[in-house]
Amino acid sequence: MLVVFLKFAAPILLPIAISFFLTIIGAPAVEKLVKIKIPRIVAAGIVTILMVLTIFILISVMNEAIIEIRNNMPQYNISIKNSVEKLKVWLEKRGIHTEELELIPLLPTDLFASFIGSIIKGAATIVTFLTLVFITTFFMLLETPKWKTKIGGDLSHNIFKNVSSEIQTFLLYKTGISLVTGFIIGISLYLFDVQFAVLWGTIAFILNYIPNVGSIIASIPAIAFTLLDNGLKTAILVTVVYILVNFIIGNIIEPHLVGREFALSPAVIIISLMLWSWIWGVGGMFIATPLMITIKSILKNSSYSYLTRFIE
Repeated sequence: MLVVFLKFAAPILLPIAISFFLTIIGAPAVEKLVKIKIPRIVAAGIVTILMVLTIFILISVMNEAIIEIRNNMPQYNISIKNSVEKLKVWLEKRGIHTEELELIPLLPTDLFASFIGSIIKGAATIVTFLTLVFITTFFMLLETPKWKTKIGGDLSHNIFKNVSSEIQTFLLYKTGISLVTGFIIGISLYLFDVQFAVLWGTIAFILNYIPNVGSIIASIPAIAFTLLDNGLKTAILVTVVYILVNFIIGNIIEPHLVGREFALSPAVIIISLMLWSWIWGVGGMFIATPLMITIKSILKNSSYSYLTRFIE
């Protein structure tokens, strides 16, 4: 019943959930501005505007590259056809029938063109959604001093304070790690003379928030376009870069920095990812891990702390 409600109320609950996590990230900055005698409403406005500008820059970078990719689709189609012809010649020399390959040149172009079209058509929806998120975040930032009385009681407030602190630490670490991942990917691809290196670095940064599968999804378009633009050797090098970066950061650096405090079972992460993506779509994929961290932190700071062993 609860899952049905969450899915039905997604247009309302998803922006509220995202706003909640943005508020937790932005609240310390607001408090620091208030301490230097800046009115809370102005401080909340400044922090919200900085968040808006960050998202705007990311969207602008991606939009510019996507438009250029769309304009270059005829050239990519030619590259695909030439690659397929070479593959056909290679296979025919070895006595392998190649009639099925006739459909390959049309497939990627049509699919990608359709994908680009859907992004452009959904731009108004995205803008509306983000507007709602940032308006809600602004008012949440204004209300943070009153949360103690609204939650009720010192004990409840202390639990909430501990939970907020842990989520804040996790999100800040995750943001920093994602920035480093995107930066290394972007610089590496630029050094390999890969087109749209900034776009691929930005996508790596954004999708790194999605655990386990995010880095894989981010690598697929970058490797595919490198193969079309730069050839097989560079595509292999780019693949190696993605594997090394995600292995070193995801399996060595991130666990060391974040520590066991935020450790979740891989099975729990995957199940959470599938569940929240089904309930709230792409947005659910991004906040699946923060939601699980929130649940774990609430349990840990309550009388039900023994339940945390089931999700670690």
